[in-house]
Amino acid sequence: MGFTTTIDGSDEEVAIRVVRADEPLGSGDLVDLVGEALGGGAELVVIPTDALDPAFFDLRSGVAGELVQKCATYGLRLAIVGPLPAVARSSRAFNAFVSESNRGSQVRFEPDVSPGPASGGPSG
Repeated sequence: MGFTTTIDGSDEEVAIRVVRADEPLGSGDLVDLVGEALGGGAELVVIPTDALDPAFFDLRSGVAGELVQKCATYGLRLAIVGPLPAVARSSRAFNAFVSESNRGSQVRFEPDVSPGPASGGPSG
């Protein structure tokens, strides 16, 4: 695996957080990450935007949809934290995806990576 994670939590929630990625996380890495989350008893997967492969931000690639589907299938919530890259900010389709995601409880995009409820990801 080309990434490092930490698993932390409280009585309320266990989260797996990507803390370092040797290279951008691609589709195979994301599958490994979901497996690691399940093995660690996590309920929430937190990934910084700068750890994601640029293909994640192009909805036509299917990478974002695959990750969201895998998390949903296994009952994991997903938080993507940090500033979106320019290509994502300028995409109407991606902005609509972010807005729709943030209305629900399964996936959350947060611009701030600082500790606290905003970066904790989706609740519910």
